[in-house]
Amino acid sequence: MGDRDADTDNTDLSRLTPAAAGAVRAAIRLAGGREVCFVCTLDAEGAVATARVVARGDAASVLALPGFAKTGELLLHNHPSGDPTPSPDDVAVTRAIVQAGKLLDVETLDHLVIGHGARWVSMKERALGFS
Repeated sequence: MGDRDADTDNTDLSRLTPAAAGAVRAAIRLAGGREVCFVCTLDAEGAVATARVVARGDAASVLALPGFAKTGELLLHNHPSGDPTPSPDDVAVTRAIVQAGKLLDVETLDHLVIGHGARWVSMKERALGFS
């Protein structure tokens, strides 16, 4: 999903619980500069409580497929460049996943793109791929 450079240290995970942040950081580190797509659950405060890897890509993209998430879960993926700005591909994939979810009565809560430092983007908050 998107054109991105390779670098994986400094990923901002402030919206994640410490356990989920550790799991995401470890998966991204193991991916060695590639994008990683996760399906996540939220806790009562709205923080990401769990994150499971559903796909690994390359430095430029990761395939995110509908059907991995259940109602009440969200998608999250990293941009190895550190820039969390959603690409046109990110928006198109999100739109397809949200639409497929509607057909299956599965609500996608959000799609977060994480970068470095204190940088992340909620695609739902920006209405990117959510209608």
